[in-house]
Amino acid sequence: MKPARIAQLCQALSYSTDEVSETLLRTLLEKDSRREVQGLASLTLAQELKRRLEMTPTIGEATASQVRAECAKLLRRASDEFGDVRLAVGGTVGDKAQSELDDLLHLSVGQVAPEIEGQDQDSNRFKLSDYRGKVVLLDFWHQY
Repeated sequence: MKPARIAQLCQALSYSTDEVSETLLRTLLEKDSRREVQGLASLTLAQELKRRLEMTPTIGEATASQVRAECAKLLRRASDEFGDVRLAVGGTVGDKAQSELDDLLHLSVGQVAPEIEGQDQDSNRFKLSDYRGKVVLLDFWHQY
């Protein structure tokens, strides 16, 4: 199968979380020697694992830690070994992997939210950390 067709397959599989897709991506990653295929498979498998973490909050902390660690490892590998592989929709595997890794490490459920500062609706300055331990709804908008 040509890399372009595998790229389409990986794109379709990136929205899946089932074991069949995972097995196919692992097989492509391990058995296909083409860099462009390995890069796409590594990135797509990591995206699939990340999505599984997001969709199953009751997975258990031990299992979640293992999946998160494997996901991070796959994203680092995609970035380091296959970073220059071009994606069909623009950009590179490295760019997308770095973005996904940043989300996984800093913006996923269970992680401490990054510090932000702003003004509330009454024009009072605040920091997000002022509300640590409380449920907070942030509504970002811009007035022209």
